[in-house]
Amino acid sequence: GLLALCTATSSVAADAGEPEKIIMGGSSLGIRDSSKRDTEITFNVALSELLKSHDANLSVVVFDSTQDLYAAFDKDQIHGIFGTPLEFIQRENKMKPALMAIHYKNVPLKQSLIALIRSSDNIKSIKDLRGKRLSMGNTQDMEKLFLNTLLLENQESELDSFFSERLVPKNTNTGIMDVFFGRSDITLVRESEYKTAVELNPQLGKKLAILAESEPFLVLVAGAKTTMPEKSHQAAMQSLIDLSSTEKGKQLMRIIHAESFEGVSNKDLDNVRELAKRYKTLKAKAS
Repeated sequence: GLLALCTATSSVAADAGEPEKIIMGGSSLGIRDSSKRDTEITFNVALSELLKSHDANLSVVVFDSTQDLYAAFDKDQIHGIFGTPLEFIQRENKMKPALMAIHYKNVPLKQSLIALIRSSDNIKSIKDLRGKRLSMGNTQDMEKLFLNTLLLENQESELDSFFSERLVPKNTNTGIMDVFFGRSDITLVRESEYKTAVELNPQLGKKLAILAESEPFLVLVAGAKTTMPEKSHQAAMQSLIDLSSTEKGKQLMRIIHAESFEGVSNKDLDNVRELAKRYKTLKAKAS
């Protein structure tokens, strides 16, 4: 789920004194449960208003895959990344130190990932889930890393061979309902997604239990490549910060269930790096 910041200036535009163009791109991981069309339309409407005051020209395009995005990033066709923490750390050695993170409504900036099961199933540990069914979407890369690390820590195989079946829900809410109705035995969601689901349907809280919980991680991170001109970088960052202060920006934020974009530091990704490192170590040991 990556949005990429890309600067492309034509000499004609420069001569005319027009602001240079920054293109933000996204892939399925970053936009998660939102649709490609909704994301592009809402971002572009909200940002076009804002950017007039920042002397910048920013638009959003959603790409089909993270691989395409990485390829473009490596060929210097785009100049930044906006995606899951895991996607971000794989290219961070070429990024500026100033980062932005998305802050979701009514929850802390960093969120735990939780493994949900049915309370009636008498599952006491991760080992009790061997041969059961998992519900997990393809856009849940942090959840996958957390679950695989958990399995390896318990001397079990990774999820593809540990579970008898993997359902791919339409969205995280469907994943929760899969467990609720017994279609699957476990799902992984963000803390806020679970809280929202329980608020809407208190029965869920009574029937579901938390088997495991990660430490809190940032959800979405945005940053610019070191080669991105400073003026463009400042304009892009300021525009994201300002989104939550305009009416159209607030509407956009509601669609992606977010409150605001906030500045964060490189250190805020330390626990993601540690989890990725722990997984690699355990995997090497297991093989």
